[in-house]
Amino acid sequence: YFFGKQKTNKNKLFLIENKLAGPLDRGKKHLPAWDGKRALTIGYFGLLTYTNTWDMLTKLVDSEPNKFQIYVRGFYLGDRQGFRERLRNPHFIYEGPYIHPEDLSGMHSRIDLIWAGYISEDKFKSCNLRWAMRNQFYEACYFNTPLIVQKGTQAEKYVEKFEIGLVVDMSDVNGTISKILGITPENISKWTGNLKRLPESFSVYTDEHERLAKQLGLL
Repeated sequence: YFFGKQKTNKNKLFLIENKLAGPLDRGKKHLPAWDGKRALTIGYFGLLTYTNTWDMLTKLVDSEPNKFQIYVRGFYLGDRQGFRERLRNPHFIYEGPYIHPEDLSGMHSRIDLIWAGYISEDKFKSCNLRWAMRNQFYEACYFNTPLIVQKGTQAEKYVEKFEIGLVVDMSDVNGTISKILGITPENISKWTGNLKRLPESFSVYTDEHERLAKQLGLL
């Protein structure tokens, strides 16, 4: 998207993605495979800044009590009192900030899906969302955690191509909630299986450092 929009010569640029620096211990899954009988646990990790994401997740868990649980880790930037108010909802579990990458395995072992989509009313950020890929995307792929991503983003292309999660349109709140409510154990199993088939290089750096050094040497 970026190269096409900016009409930039790809040979003069080297795109470094937000991949993991190296292989990590995936550990054991804390949760058993989701069978539809327990709450579906969705992870929300990173900088917890987007109000529309919080609103969406709150409406989701309130739509059908005990159907969902949101496991939250990271830093909140904003109204601390409002943040504490949100966490009074019994369907949210907040266990504070985390150390990257050491804590990732344990975090992903506790969730069935990860929320990796967001929208912004800010014009610059909205453009950025079309091509930027969040590090949570690559982490989820490495730990075989199915994703929920926003329509119209770069992540959508990968999720649909490899069938590794659900694409939603957060501007349509009811539609998003309906799609998530429709997730089945068969969906989770299929998405997880497809993630396991992705090559490790999809989410972990391989020779990027060497390619970058070569590129810099040509400047």
